[in-house]
Amino acid sequence: MSKLPDAMQFIYADLVMRAAGLKPEVPYPGYNVPWPCRCTQCGGRVTPRFRQIRDGIGGCRSCAMRARHAQRRAQNQPNPGGRPSRQRSA
Repeated sequence: MSKLPDAMQFIYADLVMRAAGLKPEVPYPGYNVPWPCRCTQCGGRVTPRFRQIRDGIGGCRSCAMRARHAQRRAQNQPNPGGRPSRQRSA
């Protein structure tokens, strides 16, 4: 990203964050610096680094966990680490 002029770096970084579902709250702080943002899906405050988003790691942990649990429920897989269901005897 260092090959772009400074003004273009800020625009590019902002577009990448918005494409990942994040709305930056402050101007671009740097490549490997926590960047305060809001998740556009759940409205939560997150502080991912631009490097993480650009590399495809993701921005909002809450939304990622919700999606993961929904996928497990759709596949009828148990929740690892969750409580086992109680079997009622008749």
